[in-house]
Amino acid sequence: MTTKSIKNDAMQSMVEGALAQGSKPIAEVALLNKDAFARIGNLVNGFIEAEGLLFEGDTMMQTCALGLAKHFGVNPSYEFWVATSDSWKASYLARVPQANDESAQKAWERLAKRMYKECMLEKPKAPSKDANRMSAKRAEEQAKIQAIPDSQLMELVAEYKAVDNFKDAEKIKKEIDRRAKDKNKGVEAKVKEAREQIKKSVNKVSDLALLNKILAMLPKSI
Repeated sequence: MTTKSIKNDAMQSMVEGALAQGSKPIAEVALLNKDAFARIGNLVNGFIEAEGLLFEGDTMMQTCALGLAKHFGVNPSYEFWVATSDSWKASYLARVPQANDESAQKAWERLAKRMYKECMLEKPKAPSKDANRMSAKRAEEQAKIQAIPDSQLMELVAEYKAVDNFKDAEKIKKEIDRRAKDKNKGVEAKVKEAREQIKKSVNKVSDLALLNKILAMLPKSI
């Protein structure tokens, strides 16, 4: 392990410790991996250096702003933004002994403002309580569907269709498709080839009894 990696690990531990001691829970920190922590630390180093320079500092600040934008990507989630912001400020506090929560927040705002100037990227809106509630409801519903055994899925589709509940039938059909894709992962080309071969072979069959046997072997249309 190099001296640089040891230093980065130590700094990451300091940042994580500062986050854990914050006044609010930082569950979002799980959104950041080791590479992200190191990247944020490097951005803080560049920011601090840029603010200490005069003419050359503007170019370095621009580089930091663009680096932060690259870290966020095109459409970052609110949770990822908060995790990054909290990590950046904790890293800033760890590197600047005279800094406090207020000065770290202002430093972050200066960098975020410069990032907006460079590429129009700004903090996403926080999800509403209703959106969070609906998201949790969908996740709970999906978990229930995923727990249904394979042998019962086709029966459920038929039952839902029998009472004109096409909305729930469609949800089950999507789960069937999802499981099929999981099973065929890595062999999609072979599956496609086999399906095409079956079509060609069936088109040549004129024996009704044989066609009925083939039909009985296939899953019922949903």
